[in-house]
Amino acid sequence: MTNAVATDYGSLLLKDSLGVSDVLGLRRLAFSSKENRAAFRDFVNSLEARPSGAREKAALAACYWAQGNYEKALDATQSDKSGEAAQYIMGRTLLSLGSTGEAVAVLTKLASIAKSAPIQAALAEALRKNGDAEAANSAVKEGIKIAPDAALYAQAGLLADMNGDIAEAEEHYRKALEIDGECVEALFRLAYMADLHGDNETALELYRRCVQMRPVRSRALVNLGLLYEEMGREGDAYKCFLMVHQRHPVDQRARLYHKDSDASRDMFFDEEQQKRRERRNKVLETPITDFELSVRSRNCLEKMNVRTIGDLTRISEVDLLGFKNFGETSLTEIRQMMTSRGLRLGQALEGEEGKPSGKVKTIRKRTVDQAKVLTRAVDDLGLSVRSQHCMQILGIQTIGDLVAKSEKELMEARNFGSTSLTEVKKKLATYGMGLAESE
Repeated sequence: MTNAVATDYGSLLLKDSLGVSDVLGLRRLAFSSKENRAAFRDFVNSLEARPSGAREKAALAACYWAQGNYEKALDATQSDKSGEAAQYIMGRTLLSLGSTGEAVAVLTKLASIAKSAPIQAALAEALRKNGDAEAANSAVKEGIKIAPDAALYAQAGLLADMNGDIAEAEEHYRKALEIDGECVEALFRLAYMADLHGDNETALELYRRCVQMRPVRSRALVNLGLLYEEMGREGDAYKCFLMVHQRHPVDQRARLYHKDSDASRDMFFDEEQQKRRERRNKVLETPITDFELSVRSRNCLEKMNVRTIGDLTRISEVDLLGFKNFGETSLTEIRQMMTSRGLRLGQALEGEEGKPSGKVKTIRKRTVDQAKVLTRAVDDLGLSVRSQHCMQILGIQTIGDLVAKSEKELMEARNFGSTSLTEVKKKLATYGMGLAESE
């Protein structure tokens, strides 16, 4: 069987004119089975040993691109930049290497002389990554006129995602999968959307389908591992992170996830403590609007951006009384509401026993612009799935909620490791902010 498949590679690649469809067909054929992967490696080895004529170099460029060996693919295209396949491989390779401007130039030129849906999809991707969403959208529409293509609809979905139109994005991704059930980009984005919305079953199914595609996407493996962690399946999570780490040992993000996961395998997990924490968080997440407060109290709290019971535990009585129109009557009303739930105003600023611990968190003073940022949803930071889940567990809804937390408090959340902490600190730093400090 191996010899037969190898012969297919030769007939597919070693011909006078290599087309884009041949290149795309190669990647799918080469990774369609274990036998085909072995035959593909043998074919590449034999091709490298041959005298390097124009056909062999074109074939090698296609093979290297299919393998994800982009530096070699780019080098192999230098001898013949005029062929349709060579220009396509060059454009896609430059895109994968992060040279988006050069990729746009190559693919724009190719699209002007060769009309096909895959070329338009590649051009749309390059334009989108280069920051020209309008031109990318035009490339998608032009491509769909030529032929309905899964990659084009996937790009249309990504553009809708950029505009915040989630419903339209989902529609495009599903259309892509109707055309090609193995469209990895559409599978991954639908999985990610389900993951963010807490639909673990759907996310798990779609991520699994993603990682069955070859070559495997590291992002899909990482997110699948994070989802396994969230579900308490540490063993499965560790396998995912280990696989990514083995495939990409220099990938810092993958290395840290693997390290966190490895360490967590030996950690003792107190289930009862976790249950108590979850019950407490549920109370803290209760919206202020669920309580029958006076109009004055409700209006004052709304203007102060106090939305939940948890927000009240992070503000002192002095701070409340310092707000315009907030008097002793309103303070008494809120104090009684908190007491009935075993809580106090400013409790989160104190030690566990309700007394100053000597390590009171210091909240940095904010500028007017930063104060506005504090009211924004924490989702606006664009955190990873793992960090997003931890925000939900901790009841953190706004950026203000987040900056009121110390590093220690965040690190106490399950699955929140050094990687997530570094990510959160970098995101906050873009606004000139940081986490609360312990003195």
